[in-house]
Amino acid sequence: EESWRLRATDQYVIKPLERLSIGTAAVYQYTDFGADQPEQHWASFGVRPIWHFCPNLSLAFEGGADWVSETQEGDGGWLGKFTLAPQWSLGDEFFSRPVIRAFVTYSLWESSLQGDVGGIDYTDSTSGFSWGVQMESWW
Repeated sequence: EESWRLRATDQYVIKPLERLSIGTAAVYQYTDFGADQPEQHWASFGVRPIWHFCPNLSLAFEGGADWVSETQEGDGGWLGKFTLAPQWSLGDEFFSRPVIRAFVTYSLWESSLQGDVGGIDYTDSTSGFSWGVQMESWW
């Protein structure tokens, strides 16, 4: 059988103070996998405030949550994450690019998602850390 997907997204960015910009994002997705697979609902939302120390250095915090209904592998559930990221960019706006950031993220998820989140390193876990360096650019 055919499958189909509907996805709705929304994003909002404001700069309420000279040194503070805030971005929000929300996603809803419905998927009909066809055949005898269960349909799936997914909702995600998050907020990222960025404190700009000067035109090139800033500190971003991101908090967010995802919920998924029943998955093809089993039960659904909630996942939350918190990220702290010092960053360097060419400007002091939310979308100033290019940007290089170091980050540390802590995530936690329901036991119903155990084994489905975080790959092989987190198979037996319901929470974990990740960290790294990331670069974004566009033109």
